[in-house]
Amino acid sequence: MGIRSRIGRWLGTLALLAMTLIFASVSIRFLFDTAGNGAYLGMLPSPTNPSLGIISIRVGYGVYTLSFVIVGLYTLLTSQLRPGVVFVAVIMALLLGVRIISGLNGGAMAENPFILVGETVMLVLAATSLLLGFETSKSGEAKVAQERVQ
Repeated sequence: MGIRSRIGRWLGTLALLAMTLIFASVSIRFLFDTAGNGAYLGMLPSPTNPSLGIISIRVGYGVYTLSFVIVGLYTLLTSQLRPGVVFVAVIMALLLGVRIISGLNGGAMAENPFILVGETVMLVLAATSLLLGFETSKSGEAKVAQERVQ
C-alpha cells in the first residue's frame, strides 16, 4: 500500500469518525430531550396535537441521525470503509447544498457558521480520501502483509 493510499485511508477514516460522532451527539440530544432541543431550534409542536410534533421531531432528528451512526460504525468496524466515505461525502454535499439554497432564500446561514465549517471540512476530507484512493480489499491487505514479510 503506497503513501497516497495510506493517507487516503486515514483521511477517510477521520471523516467517517467525525460524521459518526457528530450524528451520535445529535441523535442522543433529540432522542432524550426532544422538546427542549426542538424549542431551541424554533420547532414547536402543534398546540392541537403536541405528541405528533414531538414524534416527528424525534424521528426526523433522532432516528434518522441514529441510522447514520449505525452505518458509520458498521463501515468503521468492517472492511467496508470506501462505501462509508462515499456516504459521508454524499450526506455532507446534500446538507451543504440545502443550507446554501436555504441561506440564499432566507439568510439563516449567518446564524451558525460552525455547522457550515464542520460539514465543509468533512466533505473535503471525504472527497480528498476518495481522490487519493485506498485499498480495502483482501488482496490489498495481503499485499501489505507480503511487504512486511519482505
